[in-house]
Amino acid sequence: VGLKAQMTIDGYDSDAFTGRISFISSEPASSSSVSGSSSSTQYSITVSPQDLPKLAKSGMTGTLDIVLGEVDR
Repeated sequence: VGLKAQMTIDGYDSDAFTGRISFISSEPASSSSVSGSSSSTQYSITVSPQDLPKLAKSGMTGTLDIVLGEVDR
């Protein structure tokens, strides 16, 4: 919670906007296994967007990049 996120809406990649993770579920939303050698567990999160573009509409899909760390150079 509190990590920065950068989001883009599918088809509008040039209009990236930012937000912050405001909630992470403590219960898994789903899990899967591939050939028994690897598995993944998914958790639901809530992102609070900042400066949401006017073109954004409910139900649109896109890409979310979570910023885990930053380095000043």
